[in-house]
Amino acid sequence: MKGRFRRFGGGGAGEPSGEAANTEFRRLLAEAKAATGMTQSQLAKAAGVSNATVSNALNRSSGMPSADTLDRLATALRISGEALAVLHRLRQQADRRTRHLDNYLDAARRSAQEHPYPGVLPGMMPPLASVYLRQVVDARGDQADGPSQLLPADQVLVDGEMCVVLAGPGGGKSSLLRTRLAAGIQHWQQGTGEATVPVLVQAAALTGRRPLTDALAAAVTEDLSTYGLSQALPAEFFAAPPYKDVPWLVLVDGLDEVADPAARRAVISTITEVRDDHKANHYRFALATRPLPFGELDALDRAPGPETGAPGNTERPRRYTLQPFAADDLPHIARSWFEAFQLPDVDSAVARFLESLAGTGLNDLARTPLMASMLCQLHATHPDTPLPTNRGAVYRAFTDLLNERQHLGAGGVRTQTRLLFDRYGKTALAHAEAALDRMPTLIAQHAARRLVGHWSDPVDAISTDPAAQPAPVVSASVWRAFLEGSLRRSGLMTTRGGRLDFLHQTMLEYQAAQHATRTPEAASRSLRALFRPQHRLLPGWATPYRVPRHVDASYIGFLLDAAPPASAGDIASILTHLVSRSDMDGCILISDLALLSTSLPEHAVGLASARFRSVAGDPTAPASRRVAAAEALIGLAGHVGTDLLHSLASDPALRSSARTNAAQALVDRSDDRCSTLLETLSTSPDLEPDARVWAAEKLLAVDRTRGVAGLGALGRDISLPGRTRRWAAGRLCEYDHAGGIRLLLLLACDPALGQADRLHAANDLLELDGSAAADLLEAFALDPTLDRTHRVSAAHSCVRLLGSGAAGLLRVLALDATLIGYDRVWAADTLLAIDGVTGSEILEALSQADGLHEDDRIWVRDSLRHLTPEAGDTTRGTTQDPDSACDGDGRSPSTEAPP
Repeated sequence: MKGRFRRFGGGGAGEPSGEAANTEFRRLLAEAKAATGMTQSQLAKAAGVSNATVSNALNRSSGMPSADTLDRLATALRISGEALAVLHRLRQQADRRTRHLDNYLDAARRSAQEHPYPGVLPGMMPPLASVYLRQVVDARGDQADGPSQLLPADQVLVDGEMCVVLAGPGGGKSSLLRTRLAAGIQHWQQGTGEATVPVLVQAAALTGRRPLTDALAAAVTEDLSTYGLSQALPAEFFAAPPYKDVPWLVLVDGLDEVADPAARRAVISTITEVRDDHKANHYRFALATRPLPFGELDALDRAPGPETGAPGNTERPRRYTLQPFAADDLPHIARSWFEAFQLPDVDSAVARFLESLAGTGLNDLARTPLMASMLCQLHATHPDTPLPTNRGAVYRAFTDLLNERQHLGAGGVRTQTRLLFDRYGKTALAHAEAALDRMPTLIAQHAARRLVGHWSDPVDAISTDPAAQPAPVVSASVWRAFLEGSLRRSGLMTTRGGRLDFLHQTMLEYQAAQHATRTPEAASRSLRALFRPQHRLLPGWATPYRVPRHVDASYIGFLLDAAPPASAGDIASILTHLVSRSDMDGCILISDLALLSTSLPEHAVGLASARFRSVAGDPTAPASRRVAAAEALIGLAGHVGTDLLHSLASDPALRSSARTNAAQALVDRSDDRCSTLLETLSTSPDLEPDARVWAAEKLLAVDRTRGVAGLGALGRDISLPGRTRRWAAGRLCEYDHAGGIRLLLLLACDPALGQADRLHAANDLLELDGSAAADLLEAFALDPTLDRTHRVSAAHSCVRLLGSGAAGLLRVLALDATLIGYDRVWAADTLLAIDGVTGSEILEALSQADGLHEDDRIWVRDSLRHLTPEAGDTTRGTTQDPDSACDGDGRSPSTEAPP
């Protein structure tokens, strides 16, 4: 073996390349495996990789294994030194695509470790993984009707199905995609693999007229160039799957950050065209965005894509709503941040942080990842300073700290500017310092342009300002580098797609609001322009203001928070007009702004609260609208909204989905009455069975003791369908094993249940307690009053459980003339593996029986033909064991055991 490896030692022109290198790589690896005597599965186990990974590594038609996978296989095969170096060289020389893939995976892994949010503390931000807390999504997406369906957020991206993840500003969308990117790449580099290979791209990179492959190559190359990507990725790299039968998972972030609706439609069009294309199997897509204007995402539903089956399938891509952290997650979040920043007394820091947070009114907003990170950093930086009390103030304090940080020490921007421009003289330095003084204003001005869809390069935009001009002695390239460096050091910007952009959409919105309110006059103009209708008013219209349709509430909140005191009258007048209109748009806006902790005039809040209270209490209004009104009221009037939700959840006159929606809203807010309410709902006979199941599941999470008791009550409730009662018994086994076993026994013996449900209960019991299930299943199989399919299914389970102990049962069934020939032949054929004499005698008799179907007669003859003649009369039988005989020769009993 060493000699064979030595033939290629030292590299150089003598080594094979292309297909020859591919063939040689697989041959050497196969010979090394053969030398150890290991099977593929043994090698996989020894290397800590999947069986499929080993198979692919040995298969010439599959893609090359990753470098990390090769190292794992080599360790298991005891290959090292020059021999291992030879394999690595062959791997690289076999396919240029392999080199690009290695390059991509390494750079993408490093980029995914970086936190997507800005940091104010000296030094680097902690890696994302050290402060990331797993979130959940609601599978109802933007369809809020019915009980919530909560799933782990990262799990919905693993299988590679087309999906859209929705969340509000700072809700964790970017963190989720980066976490998925990191996890996926780690799996591939470690040889465990996944259904897809992830690639992260900003939606803005897909707005042009370029093909998807060109856009991906350009954007990913630019984004990863600062993370060690050594060669540009060509378009053809993304034109084919990264591995055989493994598609790319294109993670598209920030669709909402594309301000122009036409450009957003272009992004969606790019995706839908690919999903309809002949190369659709090469890609899966997952989009992350804030909720968009009504109908914008519907175009995705009209492109079925490969994962939905045949063309024309109308099943739409799933939409998920990313949920905020739970209230009791906040201590864990704070601890992870303070440990990452190595504060001296983390326990005390967490306690002081939570105490300070309690007095701000920001508790709900702090459950979003971005706000949590900012608040933790503010507290870590100035632990004795009270936290701000509204969102605008948080961003102002955070931006001030970012500004302070860039001026710290010998590496501060001012010191570095003097070192750079002193050589050019005092005039050049004065120009540079004037540009620095003007930089916050220029950034805000650029943000305002970006918000309305002007995608100019920030350096180009800023360099046109008279205050940002260089002295004549300074070259254009030096000045541009200075401006770009100043923008980067602001902490507000990062590089995306080869150009500077705001690090987060909310940072852009905050800066744009600063520009819009830079003077009292500008604030007044901005407010009126924002809320005034775009079209001319008709004579007699009483309200000159409308809720803007295409402006996110996040920006409106920043604008109101940033407005000077002189604008208070304008704000009160505008919002009062909006909430007094016949529609509810103004009230909904007030509610949305309150959830963002925006400072709002009390009179407008009072009017909106009254209208929501009126709708929630109106028995003639649609139930879903009443629940939505009560939920909106929580942000405005606190306990009044939760009291109304509790009343609605308890109202037997409302349909089940409305009641569970109301209960879910209370669970989301950790209301003290949740346990009692959920217990009532789970036992309420006027609720639909699925709603009662949902309530029982929620109760288990909120109050385990009550939840376990509720499961028992559900299982014993004879008014419920059998499937519901069985579900309750199965769940009870997870918390009270003995109690669950007793309940399953009760159900299996309950004559009031249908035959199928009783058999299901017995089979469920089989998985938990075989001895308890054996007698039940045998009794089912022998009961002539039961349907023959249930009898044979029970017998099938008995054979699996008892093996040769089921011989007597099989003999009875084989001789039972009330069963059809197929079932009798199956019983006799299975018996043949246990008792060859009896089985063969019955088969002989069946072969002569009248009315036996010809296919069954052929089965009998085949079974008799395969008897072992030298076994003797007492042991005569087949070579099958009882278990395999259940499915012998591709046959099975007349029905499988129900799931």
